[in-house]
Amino acid sequence: MDDHKPDIVVGTESWLNKEHLDSEFFPKSLGYTPFREDRATGKKGGGVFILVRDCFIATKQNQLKTACEILWVKIEIVACKPLYVAAFYRPHETDFDSALELEKSLDLVRSLKGTKWILGDFNYPKFSWDSEHVPTILPGCGNHQIYEHFTNLLDDHCLIQMVTENTRLGNILDLFLTSNITLVDDIQIHAGISDHDIITITSKIKPTTSKQKPRNIPLYRKADWNGFRNFVSDAKPDILKDYEILSIDELWSKFKSTVHAGIDKYVPIKRCGSKKALPWVTQEIKRLIRKRDKLFKKIKTGRSNDRCKKMFHDLKQTIKQKIKVSHNSYLENILEIDEEQSSKFNTKKIV
Repeated sequence: MDDHKPDIVVGTESWLNKEHLDSEFFPKSLGYTPFREDRATGKKGGGVFILVRDCFIATKQNQLKTACEILWVKIEIVACKPLYVAAFYRPHETDFDSALELEKSLDLVRSLKGTKWILGDFNYPKFSWDSEHVPTILPGCGNHQIYEHFTNLLDDHCLIQMVTENTRLGNILDLFLTSNITLVDDIQIHAGISDHDIITITSKIKPTTSKQKPRNIPLYRKADWNGFRNFVSDAKPDILKDYEILSIDELWSKFKSTVHAGIDKYVPIKRCGSKKALPWVTQEIKRLIRKRDKLFKKIKTGRSNDRCKKMFHDLKQTIKQKIKVSHNSYLENILEIDEEQSSKFNTKKIV
């Protein structure tokens, strides 16, 4: 923890019980708020915990608890959707009851808005996970029903398992399930102090938009097609030269190179730079904006009448109204404002 300084720590098999105080194992000097779910059966072992940095607002979600060793914590972050983090422990490979209780817990969290993470010791040693995060049941598995239930569980709840390297004795037992794979930047495995390795995860808390690079767009409507035809026709003898000894791929390569050279010479291009995306401007609004701009050009050139001018002004007001509604809806979704609050919502009050 001193080396990596994580914001969230998830642990399983804590072996803690009601006789152990938080301050004994998680002193305040560490800078974390501890959440625990000790084994309720009274048997030795088990137990899960989650540590969250003090700078975050975190609350234990008891309503998501089911009859297995699972703990849910909701982490609220300004200007982001909430993050639901679960610590889960499945004691042994043949424990089907814990898998069924995990399913019940996921059913409870399904309707909640936000990103979901489920981490812990799942004890599925007969799974192999490829680079595309697709599971394969290894030969010699004697519990196909249990393993197939888990793969169906992932599909039903739109979860992706991210760990692809062994975490204990040549097996991938410790898993990381996420509802949004695009936020995860990196996953690494490190040697731990127990017989399990440690998984470190680097992740964003909200999606980022990638700016489109400047690019050339061919303007085929303004192309010199007569010049292009003559260019390709003149190149025909060179393309067919030695066609009897050339392969199909080589002939195709010569033809394709000629076509591209003709496009570069006779088709003009427009250089498009990157634009700052406005996610609340929908395709419908963009179409209306294009229509408005065409009417404006028509009015500017003096080729319009009173009806055209009225259409332009009506369309201008319609676009303004639709952008306002779409922008409010976009902010409501980010700030998790429900339907009852949305009627009172005013973007002008946000600073």
